[in-house]
Amino acid sequence: MPATTNRAAGLTLLEVLLAVAITSIIATAVATMLLSVSSASSYQATARGFVVRHAAASGRIDPALRCARMVLDHGNGYFVLWIAETTPNGQPDLSELRRLEHDANSGEIRCYEAAGDLAAEDDTTFDLAAADFEAETRPGVSADWVGNLLVTDVIEWTTWLNHADPRRASYVGYRITTAVEGKQRTTIHGTFLRNE
Repeated sequence: MPATTNRAAGLTLLEVLLAVAITSIIATAVATMLLSVSSASSYQATARGFVVRHAAASGRIDPALRCARMVLDHGNGYFVLWIAETTPNGQPDLSELRRLEHDANSGEIRCYEAAGDLAAEDDTTFDLAAADFEAETRPGVSADWVGNLLVTDVIEWTTWLNHADPRRASYVGYRITTAVEGKQRTTIHGTFLRNE
């Protein structure tokens, strides 16, 4: 009959420490993987926010520009547009104008147009050759000139034309920088004018 050793059943300290170490390594790997997935999801949500914001911005700004007959004035952050000749006088009237402007203080881009109920006697006719369209179409110049909000959270709106003379331009371009969740993104857009 062979000799038997009296060994107590159970785990040694070394075996317990080894099991704890392996469990800790696995837990760290799982936590790192979950953190990476969470970070990627957050980045995707922010990127998606930028894409949606810029698509909405160009979806509102481009049609406002595209329907213009002529750019009457242009500066950094604004356009004054002659939309259509609705009266046969050959001159732009207040009801035929549109101004798109970025307000750096509020971070908004607004589209200013004559009020829908503008009376005929209040529909100012501007001399195409002599009018200062930048000054005469500023927000607040006339109670008949109302602004509609197009885009918010705009940090910068830089604009340009394809011709030095705004009235001969056929293409309008702009670069828009917006903020989403504390991050900034810039995209470039442009559109051709109707030019009739």
